[in-house]
Amino acid sequence: MKKELEQISKDHNEEYWRIFIDQCPHCHKPITNEHNGWFKCNSCGWEIDIFSLDEKLGEKLSVQDYEKKMKLKYKDELEFIDAELLSEGSFERGQSLYDILDDDTRINPELKYYVFLNWWTSIDSGHELFDPEDIKLWRKIANVEIDISDLKLDDDFYITVYRGVNEYSQSWEGLSWTTDKEIALKFAWGATVRHRTKQNLIFEGKVSIDNIIARIDDRNEAEVLIDICYKQEKALDVKELLDVEEKYNKSLEEIKEGKAEHTLEFEELKKKYEGLLTQCGFDVNKHIKQ
Repeated sequence: MKKELEQISKDHNEEYWRIFIDQCPHCHKPITNEHNGWFKCNSCGWEIDIFSLDEKLGEKLSVQDYEKKMKLKYKDELEFIDAELLSEGSFERGQSLYDILDDDTRINPELKYYVFLNWWTSIDSGHELFDPEDIKLWRKIANVEIDISDLKLDDDFYITVYRGVNEYSQSWEGLSWTTDKEIALKFAWGATVRHRTKQNLIFEGKVSIDNIIARIDDRNEAEVLIDICYKQEKALDVKELLDVEEKYNKSLEEIKEGKAEHTLEFEELKKKYEGLLTQCGFDVNKHIKQ
């Protein structure tokens, strides 16, 4: 019924978002779903049907409009939260961010999605603490509509996503994915841990637009957060590609600096690099300047 309610209504009002967390907008006590289109509070007797609720709720907000609204409405609260999170390093910050968002006495529910989006890319640990169902709920309460107009859909309305993994993280269940395979290659290399890793894979999957719970573009990583990857297409081993790439770039730099000559051996290395790029589905021209 909640999914149906979300589709029928244009959900959001300062009080009516409480329906999404099973609270009465009047007395904030638990409400029941009568399974006939009505929501009823057993404490104060308040009740409403889906179609009347539609009149109470406003239009959904773009992420940009939502962020502007939160910055103005919660200026003081955000300054306090930002100061607390800035005082910690990126590897400690994940736990603190989770603690803040998990405590309803510290943060208004409609502000949670903003704080999450604003700080997600600034944490380097603790990602596993965040439950996708919680994030979906925060977005419902925030009344945010995710713009997917620029994403390429296949005939079944699925989007292809990639996830670069290594020996530190090889789970299909991770929240963070990207629509850019080049970005996934960087994470397979070890961008998260900031050094070259030993096991290098790129997961490729397909997700429904309904599985997208956030989009984050502030690092130009074409990042999408998803609740689950239903179609696990393949796991591409890119270790050899990264090994050859590293050797090629080092040799090329030595040639440019005059420390080595352009030899037949280098040309063979270049040819091997080009072959691996093509084999793994990458654009050769993006990696090798002709």
